[in-house]
Amino acid sequence: MAGVTPGGKGKPVIGASRQNTIGLASRELNPFLDDLDRTQGDSDKRRTFVRWPFRNAAIPCKLVHPGGNTVHLTVAARNLSCGGISVLHNSYVHTGSRCTVTLPHPKVGPTEITGTIKRCIHRRGTIHELGIQFDKEINAKEYFVVDPMKDWFSLENVNKEELSGHMLHVDDSPMEQSLVKHYLRGTQVRLQQASSIEEAMTIAEGGVDLVLTDYDLGDGKTGADLVLMMRARNIRCPVMFATADATPQTREKASEVGVTAFLVKPVTPDKLLRAVAEFLTVGGGSDPNGTTLGEDHPNRCLIPTFITQLQDMIKRVDLAMKRDDVSVCRSLCMQLAGAAPAMGFTRLAKVADSAAKSLASTMSVKESASLLRAMVSTCEAIVQMRNQFR
Repeated sequence: MAGVTPGGKGKPVIGASRQNTIGLASRELNPFLDDLDRTQGDSDKRRTFVRWPFRNAAIPCKLVHPGGNTVHLTVAARNLSCGGISVLHNSYVHTGSRCTVTLPHPKVGPTEITGTIKRCIHRRGTIHELGIQFDKEINAKEYFVVDPMKDWFSLENVNKEELSGHMLHVDDSPMEQSLVKHYLRGTQVRLQQASSIEEAMTIAEGGVDLVLTDYDLGDGKTGADLVLMMRARNIRCPVMFATADATPQTREKASEVGVTAFLVKPVTPDKLLRAVAEFLTVGGGSDPNGTTLGEDHPNRCLIPTFITQLQDMIKRVDLAMKRDDVSVCRSLCMQLAGAAPAMGFTRLAKVADSAAKSLASTMSVKESASLLRAMVSTCEAIVQMRNQFR
């Protein structure tokens, strides 16, 4: 089941052909939720996590009433955050009631999440809105199609005093360096700044938790060059681009090298804090090269063999590049693009597919070298994870 895009009102409802306890399908549910959004607003300075619109007409919900009676319902969802979900039901439910909701994960399928009813608010007629707090925080972004150029950061409010970690900022502009340093005042973030790729690499090799780099680093060099160099030296921390260039070309280049997020300039203090907290606090910096397969997926047992094959593939690609052999390079790229999705390595599949298409259109190893190097770097990153799958 496909994901939805966070932040958009009036989006098509998932599963609209199925009824729910409030009896509203998509044509009635969307206008109803639009009206709630208009009259209520959705901002609270006390709130920790951002609530993203998650309009789904059919969410299975197992509800355990205080007396022990268990009922199975199909409710309509309004929004989702890392900490909980808001759903609509046709009657009052006691706060403290336990429940389990089944959410449609776009990659691993239906996912059961347990929680507790924390609020029940009457909205209209028999319709009540239930606020469910999850027992364990989730990565809500996994349930959406996320545009890294948009504001998809999970935290609505950041406690500056609790924000800590080691961050590298790379920008050849003294003014931009001063702004970032000023915005992070009052935090416990250890900030180191660099004006060039060479200086940045020296700092990164000493170990950092997060890198924020400008895309244009001067002298014809870019943040993408920095990322490729970092990955080649097995530096796996998350990287954010700060750029005023939000064109499709920049998006594509960032995707190719595995940039985790964008900050579109001008960057506000609030946006920077929420972005930094996403990776130093929320845990949004999980390796983008990792597998999306769950622990119980039947293909997971095949990953160790796949990783062993990747080690041989790296050598073959390197040799084909040295021989300037377009045909062999393209064949190897296509093999990886075909096999990687079954193992859950979606980024490797995407990079390999981009490299194969580039080779087909240019018929030149030299012109496709950056994509081939990105593919090899991704393979090497996956090989470094082999101990996780033994």
